[in-house]
Parts: sequence; structure tokens; C-alpha cells
Amino acid sequence: MQTLSAEQNKSSPPQASRSSAATEGGTSAPGLKEHAPPEGDTSRRADGKPLALTERDEARFKAKVALPDENGCMRWLGYIREDGYASFYLAGRQVLVHRVGYTLANGPIPDGLDVDHVKANGCRHRDCSAPAHLEAVTPLENHRRGEAGVNMRSKTHCPQGHAYSGENLYINPSSGARQCRICQREADRRYRERRRAKSQC
Repeated sequence: MQTLSAEQNKSSPPQASRSSAATEGGTSAPGLKEHAPPEGDTSRRADGKPLALTERDEARFKAKVALPDENGCMRWLGYIREDGYASFYLAGRQVLVHRVGYTLANGPIPDGLDVDHVKANGCRHRDCSAPAHLEAVTPLENHRRGEAGVNMRSKTHCPQGHAYSGENLYINPSSGARQCRICQREADRRYRERRRAKSQC
């Protein structure tokens, strides 16, 4: 039996699913290792601890994974969310498919890490669960590799027109995000004025 890390995707109502000839009894995809579950049922966790996959869960999962395409991506044949990520019903909740795929291939996801679809390996699909396309990385690294990180790095000025350079540039050590010192000082000034006005009431 394999487990997913504590951070799970929240439930969302079903919508349209990808159409395919593959069904629950279809050909299971290669690349996903077999893991025999230990004795006892530990699949249902409501305390935020890792969820466990039973043998039946693995069979359901593999029946909904397509064979590798020309890029090696193993696309999900079931429910796809509006944001493009695939979702799998496990132990009473919806979990992200690529996290399940990573767990089956590599074991539990280390605490504090996200599972990234590695574009450098040719993966361009959020619903891919190919083991070779998945890597456990820090949230900061995941953000840096993502489209949001690329878009932010391409900007040379803040929304108010101040340059992201020299003494005006501040890089948040926890998120890695660039910030404008001029705008931050202005925000701090407005905050102090609000506090002062409130204390005089």
C-alpha cells in the first residue's frame, strides 16, 4: 500500500470527463509499479495524515491512465478539472492524479514537497501521470518552473511603473518573489496612518 502526503486536493463537483475507449477494465498503463497493501484497511484518513492506496484503488487508477503518447505523457481518461488538472476519487475525497501517479512509482511524497510536471522532460499536460515526467520539488522551485514564475521573471517594472532593479528590488526569501521597495514603503505608510487614525477614535 502506498500513501500520499498530507496536502491533498480539495473536493470539487464532477464536470465533463475526457472521452475515451478505455474503461475500468481497460489496459493498464506501463510504468506504474505494483505495490501489495499490508494487512488492515488504512485507506480512510480524516486527520490530514497520508492517504493509503489499496490494491483495488491501484487497479481503478491504472484503468483510467492512457498509454504513453509521442511525448511519453500518460494522460488521464477520467475527470478533468477546469484548471486542467486531473482528479481521482480516493478514500472519500478527490486527489490530484499526478500525485497518485508519483506515489505509485516512487513511494510517499516527501513532506513539504510538491509534485511538478517536468517540462524539461517533454511534459506539457497537467493531467499526465507518467513517472518520468514527475518530480518532487519545493513549492518555491515548483513556482519558479511554472508559467506564473516565467511571467513574473519577464517583467521589468512593478504595476506602478517602478523598475525591478538596483536598490528598489527586494526578493522575498520565503517565496522568491520580486517586490518593489517604493510600493512596499508606500503600503507601510498607509498602514501606519490607518492604525494612527484608529487609535485616535
